[in-house]
Amino acid sequence: MGKMNGSLINNLGTILNNNGTINNIAEGGQLGLGPRLPNIDAATPLVFPSVVPVVTHIPTMFYAVDNLPELLTSLITLHTKTIDGIDFGYTVEEGDGYTLTDGQDVKVPTISKRAAISPTMTMQEVQGNLCWTVFNTWMSMLSHPDTGFSKLSSFIGSEDIDPFVFSFFSMDIMFIQFDITMLPKNIIDAVFVTCMWPKSAGNLGIKKEVGTSTTQERSIEFNGILQHNYNTLRAGQIIAEMLGLHKANFDYAVPIATDIDKEISDLGISNEISEIMNDFKAL
Repeated sequence: MGKMNGSLINNLGTILNNNGTINNIAEGGQLGLGPRLPNIDAATPLVFPSVVPVVTHIPTMFYAVDNLPELLTSLITLHTKTIDGIDFGYTVEEGDGYTLTDGQDVKVPTISKRAAISPTMTMQEVQGNLCWTVFNTWMSMLSHPDTGFSKLSSFIGSEDIDPFVFSFFSMDIMFIQFDITMLPKNIIDAVFVTCMWPKSAGNLGIKKEVGTSTTQERSIEFNGILQHNYNTLRAGQIIAEMLGLHKANFDYAVPIATDIDKEISDLGISNEISEIMNDFKAL
C-alpha cells in the first residue's frame, strides 16, 4: 500500500505523557461512514509488548549478605515469568449536586484518585529451592516468625545497623513499557514502583501423592507504591538509553558449540566418515 503523508502528529508532549507523537486519527479514522483505506496508516493499532522491569534499588541491608544483591536482581529481571498487579488507572469521584424534576441527579467531580497496586511475581523454582529461600530470607530479615523481630543482626553477625527506613529494607523497580521498536525515544510510558517488600512467597509445596512428582512455581506477593508522571517517563527513557536494549541482535547469538566434545569426536557420523574414507576405494 502507499504511504500516507501526515499519518503522525508530532510535538504534542505538552499535553500527552509520551514522546509527543500520535496517530493523526482525525484523518485516519476508519469506523465512520465507511473505511478510508488510503489513510489507514494513521489508524495503526498500538502494540504493547511485555513490560521490562529494571531494578533501580535493592534493600541496602542486602549488601551485608554475600550473593544476595545479584540473586535478587537476577530473579526479578531474568527469571520472572509474569508480573501482575502493577496495572493501574485513574478515576474521578463524584459529589451530589441536585435532582432535576425528571428525577435525574446532577453530579459534580470532586477528587481524582490513582488505583493502588498489588504486585505479584511468578517464577519457576530452581535447584536449591532458590526462589522460595531468597524471598523468605528477605521476609525473616524484616521480621522472624519465632521472635517478631528482624534476624538481620544475628544473620550478619554485626550490631552496626541503623533503624529501619524504607531504602534499608525495600526495593525500587522501574517498569518500562516499550513499543515494538524498543527505542528509548518511542517508549509508551514508564512507571516507578517504590517501597517494595515481599508479603508472601507462598507455600513450600510439600505433599505426598504416590506415583507423582511435581515442579514448583512460586508466586511472590509484594507491597509497593506507584509513581507515574511526565518525569517517570523521562526517567524511563534515560534508563533505556543507558541500557541500550534495542542494540542487541539475537541473529548473532553465540551458538551452543563450534566443535565436538573430544570424548565423542570419534563416534557417530565422525566415525562413519572415517570408515567411509578408509573403505571406499576404486575397484
